[in-house]
Amino acid sequence: MNKRFSTLLAAALVAGGLSSTVMAADTTPDKDKYYRLEDGSSNVLGVDALKTDSLVLAAKGTSLDDRFFWTITKENTATATDVYKLVNKETKAVLSLAIPGRTTETGKTGNVAAALIKANGVLNQWVNSSAAAWGSAGKFTAYKDGKEYGLVTVKNLWGGAVTSAVVAVAQLNGSGATVAAETGATVLQLKLVDDNDPVDLTAKDLNAKKNAKGFDLTFTPNSDDNIFSGKTLQALSVTGTSVSYARDNDNNEKTANLTIAATSADIAFDGTDATNKIVFLATGKTVTNGAKQTVKYFAVVDTAYIAGTTQFAFTEDTIGISTDGKSLVPAEGRDLASYMFSVSYNYSKGNVDIYPLVVPTAPGDNEYWGDVEKKGTYAATISAENTALDVTAATDGYLAFINVLKDAKALTLDAKATVEALEAYKNMSITFGSSTAVKNLDTKVAYFVKEMDEDNKATGNYWVAGDAKSAAASAYVPSTQWNLVSNGGTSYKLVNRESGKELSGANGTAYDVDAANGVYMIGSKTVTLVKCPEATGNYVGYKKFSASQVDNLTFAIQVQALSNDPVYLTTKDSAIVATVDADKKVMFRLKPNKEMKFGDAENDSLKRTSYMLLSADKKSYLAYDKALKSYKMTSVAWENANATDATAVLATSKTDTAFVYFQAVGKDKYSLVMEKIYTPTAKVTAGSGITIDGAYGTKFTIAQNTEAGVRTQSGLYDQKVSVNITDGAVSQTEYDNVASNTVFMIEDGTPDYDKTIQKPAHQTITLSTDNAMALTITSDNFAALKRVGQELKADYTIDNLKMYIDTATMADVNKPLYYIATGQNISDDCKAKGEMNYLVSFEDSVKIDGYTSETLPRVGFLEGVVEADTITLFNGHAIADKDTVVIKKNHVNIANWAFTANENGSISLENQKSNKFVAVRNDVLVMVPSINEAAQFNMAATEAPTANEGVEVSEVAVIAGEGQVTIANAAGKKVVVSNILGQVVANTVLTSDNAVIAAPQGVVVVAVEGEEAVKAIVK
Repeated sequence: MNKRFSTLLAAALVAGGLSSTVMAADTTPDKDKYYRLEDGSSNVLGVDALKTDSLVLAAKGTSLDDRFFWTITKENTATATDVYKLVNKETKAVLSLAIPGRTTETGKTGNVAAALIKANGVLNQWVNSSAAAWGSAGKFTAYKDGKEYGLVTVKNLWGGAVTSAVVAVAQLNGSGATVAAETGATVLQLKLVDDNDPVDLTAKDLNAKKNAKGFDLTFTPNSDDNIFSGKTLQALSVTGTSVSYARDNDNNEKTANLTIAATSADIAFDGTDATNKIVFLATGKTVTNGAKQTVKYFAVVDTAYIAGTTQFAFTEDTIGISTDGKSLVPAEGRDLASYMFSVSYNYSKGNVDIYPLVVPTAPGDNEYWGDVEKKGTYAATISAENTALDVTAATDGYLAFINVLKDAKALTLDAKATVEALEAYKNMSITFGSSTAVKNLDTKVAYFVKEMDEDNKATGNYWVAGDAKSAAASAYVPSTQWNLVSNGGTSYKLVNRESGKELSGANGTAYDVDAANGVYMIGSKTVTLVKCPEATGNYVGYKKFSASQVDNLTFAIQVQALSNDPVYLTTKDSAIVATVDADKKVMFRLKPNKEMKFGDAENDSLKRTSYMLLSADKKSYLAYDKALKSYKMTSVAWENANATDATAVLATSKTDTAFVYFQAVGKDKYSLVMEKIYTPTAKVTAGSGITIDGAYGTKFTIAQNTEAGVRTQSGLYDQKVSVNITDGAVSQTEYDNVASNTVFMIEDGTPDYDKTIQKPAHQTITLSTDNAMALTITSDNFAALKRVGQELKADYTIDNLKMYIDTATMADVNKPLYYIATGQNISDDCKAKGEMNYLVSFEDSVKIDGYTSETLPRVGFLEGVVEADTITLFNGHAIADKDTVVIKKNHVNIANWAFTANENGSISLENQKSNKFVAVRNDVLVMVPSINEAAQFNMAATEAPTANEGVEVSEVAVIAGEGQVTIANAAGKKVVVSNILGQVVANTVLTSDNAVIAAPQGVVVVAVEGEEAVKAIVK
């Protein structure tokens, strides 16, 4: 090292990093050595640091990682030409490639593909065209089925051009100069480089062996007392302002003879130093001192012999920092120099040598260095008295090795020349890397990631989004979950499911620390991976309401409080506040925004939906008042919500309609997080668009040419709802403001619904407080409550009070919907067509005189007909100025009614379109928003009305039409329709009392189960 080389050569090594020699022209590779392969541009061939199955070229001077070294072994084959197997030092993978495919597409490379190492690659035996002179450049080729393939560099691959030349495999044409059907490709010419000279390593070099975390050493053979074995060591230099190393041992005092100090109080250890060749070696052991500080242990040459011998020993001890922060202080009785080492590495042989800086002087007779009165001293081998130590140059006076002492093995040291002559040294080796790089980790599940300390012990914390830490992790919270993503081979990275961001430092080769317990070092970060298989599905982390819930759910929002009394959101002068008065809680409904992907979209499928919160009557909306800095209910939705020209808000916009994510913080517990919705005030002209920032460093871009006034959903958030439990104030706060965290729960207020009626039937609907008052139709088609003989003319008979209840849709088993109809006020011709009067809410007609009472929408009947899954309502009353209203039977519409169940056994009539309820105001039936104001009814089965009072629905009727027949009152019965020749044209079981069946023109025979067959003439 510094004593082996001249000053000039040493300087060249520092500048170049490595002294390499090209192999002699007639030398065959040694199967027990490692080589680099150099091209004509001073690049060497290796595997990618992350995608370790990909071949790359990198600058020779800086490419000293194991991934650039290969063993080259001659294979025993029957071929006349020598063939070789190449194995990568880092990955242990054989250089085996697949045969490239073919393409005839214009602009695409033919007979060439990226060079990806594959376990089953058939191109795995390589011929060097310069095998007789390995030190000269030659092409490396493999053969299959009589065709020649070789390594090339190209700038055009399948999928398009690449920015720089990449290593590929291609079919060659035999000349070695061109590639078949390919332009822009260069055949790779490689020569062997023998890196046989040991190189002195810096702290940065050593720690890079294990992802900048440290390095492992393997001793063969080993000893039980070896402090360097079975642990991850860390190389450290001392840095600070003007650090000086000084000898101070004029009179051979028994005190420290090396001092290391800085001119200012910032002396510190540095594991990234790339200059010093003399380093301290931390062994991974730590202790907590009286000040609750974690103190490292370091390897040190002990001031004692190995028991029963005169061989020097190694041990571990601490180093302190002086109270002024300027100096290092060795443990009592030790010299700082005894903690310092040089480490050299022979890249070709893969061997490590460890050189202690000093050794102790031998003890005198009857002296024991452990005695506090008799401290050991160290030989003055490091520099002259009162002179500085040059730590940028390595030492090689003494050499560590495994010696055999009295049939036992022990780690000891001696003068370098003495050690190199020993058989024990010649028969041993020290190599890097006792840890095992791992692959085939499970990347199909989510993980919790535990933080580990320097001793690889769990700290009790979990890594969560934003490189933050949490005492807990949850299957419901994706910010506490991570995807383990393969970079290829043994390289992985951890990506947060919520933010889509990588965990800092956790990107690189994965090493087995304690695989049985899930402990790995990934990149430079040691973590414990805990599988979270229950965190599955597309909606982890955010409440996803079903379509039925969106249609029907009414709910209160409860605030988690310290007291036993539940706290709810309510309104006070339209402002949202918190209250303990359950009678005042606001009942909300939902209107969904567009579902959007989020998080690690490349490796995950998580989605979330934000919701507008509406009042139960759908007349007001949750919004944020910027001026008051509080939430309120407003009747104006979409009022320039979050309007912006990048960051500024429209001057005319004072209220933002709030879109809320129910973000899980636990099982059935949520934060209310505001989605960021933007409306540009002017057309976006910037080529890069407008960038919107969200939590965890997430971003969204409003694209160029987006027109002014176009609302843009970003899918991001950075604000949340916060409740001050003390005063009940509800405000908006920054998402990461932990002090303002508020946990909310959803209290389902959705009523139960009566499900008694499962098929069409006649019912009377009577007022629960007066069973003589029943629902009926007036002469002008309004709904009313009447009793028999109530009018002077005694118009109302028992038949007038009978309603026909038909199933509209049973799709939601919890909330079936019905038609309420009557045959009254229908002409005979219309009756023959299956028409009836259907109960509706006149809410769409409130601007027309007479359709309101006390400003409330009235309830009435519209003539209509149900055919298959469609209801057509005719304009008997002015509805939206249309002649007819054609509505899909199973959609929300004014004729669909649910029977809301009340606690006393009665029902209330809820309109599906408005979600309002029928009530009685001054003997007039109107629609009201709250079930607390609704009328309560009883329902009772009854017989069909007589024919002269309504539709005779108890008898089956067959009505012929154009290209069809309509069969009334036969639901659940089998029907067969035949032509006059007896050929069956329909054979089915009817599901409706107004079933329409297509039929050919002419006479058809209709046979209904239980009825006589009848003939009908189809037009």
